Amino acid sequence: MTNKDGFLSDSESKYPLTELGVSQAETTAKELKKHFAVSRIYSSTTFRAKQTAGILAKELGAEVILDSRLKERGWGLIEGKPALLGAWRFNMSAEEAKSVETWDSIKKRVTSFANDVANERGVVIGVSHVDPIAALAVESFGINADELSVYALVAPFASMNLFGYEADCYRVIATGLPRIPREILERAAPYIK
Repeated sequence: MTNKDGFLSDSESKYPLTELGVSQAETTAKELKKHFAVSRIYSSTTFRAKQTAGILAKELGAEVILDSRLKERGWGLIEGKPALLGAWRFNMSAEEAKSVETWDSIKKRVTSFANDVANERGVVIGVSHVDPIAALAVESFGINADELSVYALVAPFASMNLFGYEADCYRVIATGLPRIPREILERAAPYIK
């Protein structure tokens, strides 16, 4: 979703970050730099995510790799329609519903990404969106939840969500953080190689 105008979009060429979005990305970059030596940044191919990754890369001195598995949900025929706090899920025609990327598709692609980077050395950042982050969180919880079951599981705009990987399983260390408290750093330490 584009948060300035509140409509659904997965555009790779339109809808840049707002001034607030740029400011939030800069603040996040500074917060990450205080706590982690970042080895690599992966980014969704959605325009606003690429901008965010660029801001992070500049501050953190890490390269950005675009990965479409982190992209926003494909909105199909409802691209550009109002998000209405998720009400789009309940207000689609059958034809529109068939055109929107499925929850299973999102889970499959974000899990594929996480599996590919799970054993990389250092701290890896993935710049993504609410639905892919929620899908990875669900996978890390080890539950077979459908989209409506996790309807309220959201990652606030410009938040940090920390995941660890051990014994072939993802762990949610923290989600929705604007800042990283000491207690979370202690929880994250065992996962940093």
